[in-house]
Amino acid sequence: MNYLKPILAWVLCLSLVSCSSNDNRPLKVATNLWPGYEPLYLAQYLGVFHQDIEVIQLSSATEVMRAMAHGNLDAAALTLDEVISLRAGGLDIEPILVLDYSRGGDAIVTLQPKRDSLVGMRVGVENTALGAIVLSEALNQAG
Repeated sequence: MNYLKPILAWVLCLSLVSCSSNDNRPLKVATNLWPGYEPLYLAQYLGVFHQDIEVIQLSSATEVMRAMAHGNLDAAALTLDEVISLRAGGLDIEPILVLDYSRGGDAIVTLQPKRDSLVGMRVGVENTALGAIVLSEALNQAG
């Protein structure tokens, strides 16, 4: 149940941020498909938000970043490397809450038994997300 505390704190932060809006449109928040964001959709479904907040799910972190960069969102659930990438691109955003601490959940999945067997293989990876960093480091370590 401890994993819900950061999500509920984020819900509170979103509610407070939406209070400052001068228009009547909902605060638009996007996530990508990740189980850790599902409590946001549950909160929306159960009517937990005190303000009009629309949580939308995009198909990838890249889509969330693109929507944020183009001004189509008011907030987004991002990893810290994605925040850094957007800030490096000139978007003035600030993290308001850390939702999760990775403890080894990021991995390269393969049918090959060794890292060095990836060299020269075709690998699917999302270039702007953490996957690119993990894959690059694994290939560097493999030589």
